[in-house]
Amino acid sequence: MAAPTANARSTPTAQKVDQGFKILISNSANLAVNFWEIEVTPQGVDGGDPINTSTQFNNKYHTKRPRALINAMGGKMKGQLCAGTRHEAEAMINIEGTITEHYPDGSTYAYYGYFKDVKFDAFKEGEKPTAEIEIIETDWDYVNSLEAGPTYTAASGTAG
Repeated sequence: MAAPTANARSTPTAQKVDQGFKILISNSANLAVNFWEIEVTPQGVDGGDPINTSTQFNNKYHTKRPRALINAMGGKMKGQLCAGTRHEAEAMINIEGTITEHYPDGSTYAYYGYFKDVKFDAFKEGEKPTAEIEIIETDWDYVNSLEAGPTYTAASGTAG
């Protein structure tokens, strides 16, 4: 039985993001929605729980393997809405489109998805009114009816 061998960590070559300002979200369902981002939690990915491959022939360790498919995790954004146009956000719920995350360095991450919900925070004197929108990445091209993963575009002049 071969034992795993250690490997070396190489130096990253991409441009790192030094601060979380500013990231913007656009939705092809309404590119000019009156929503001002305050906080954005980008999409993540999840490989799922491991597949247990242990059998009665295992002697000491439970063995596991990764799944074949990955699952896009939901993202969200908190922002300020114009009270008179809150209907714009509500009208975008469950409407499939292209969601694009615009990063501070000019790079973008685009995927098929939709806004799942909009939750309004309490309106309070002395505080700006805010709402939170949950974003679902579908990875489904709703026009051509086929699987289509996200597209990352590096900023001009960066290694990405």
